[in-house]
Amino acid sequence: MRRFFLIIFIVLFIGLGVTEVLLPRYYENQVETALRQQVAGVDALEVKIRTHPALLLLTGRVQHSSFKTRGVIIDQVRIDSLESRYEDLVFVDTPQGTRAFGGSNLFFQADILEEDLNRYLKTILPQLDELRVELKPDKAIVYVKLQNWIDLKLTGTLEIVDDYRIRFVPIDLDEARISAIFVSQVLSALEFDLGLKDSPIPLDVKEIKILEGKIQALGGSEV
Repeated sequence: MRRFFLIIFIVLFIGLGVTEVLLPRYYENQVETALRQQVAGVDALEVKIRTHPALLLLTGRVQHSSFKTRGVIIDQVRIDSLESRYEDLVFVDTPQGTRAFGGSNLFFQADILEEDLNRYLKTILPQLDELRVELKPDKAIVYVKLQNWIDLKLTGTLEIVDDYRIRFVPIDLDEARISAIFVSQVLSALEFDLGLKDSPIPLDVKEIKILEGKIQALGGSEV
């Protein structure tokens, strides 16, 4: 009888050990597949999950998780690279697909290249002819043609409006005296969605940095 219980114990011990290794990998693959189905495209995606005991994953709860992507397209915005880390996410199947809720976004960083930003802005702001944004360290230069004959140049910065929207704030106008009406038309349009509100994982964006040729969104409780 003692030998029987010893065998049962060994089998259970081995089974739990195998579960600790295989179950996280299985859920990583499941989450990766679900995320790929909910974005318009992605070049590379890496999902890491750590939960102890691993059996908690059967409830949808993930104690520690991280995501890294390259070339992901969310709501028409191509994000060159995105990295985020979380604690205590809960994954739930919804009509929109598998979504993550709750938890703490510890770290978030997303880089959007200048050419991808310009492509996106032309898509969502077709009323601004020949719109182009040039990104330099700590400043954005906006070029736009108004009324088909007025060339407008605005130099400014970008600021966070909320978790998903950013606003262009001018700090210098072109040397020509431009009607305040034209300027206000451009500025009202240059508060736009980053495209991240439709992300299947929660994102806590706190800061926008302007670097050479790209913008960098940062967030999470560690930032």
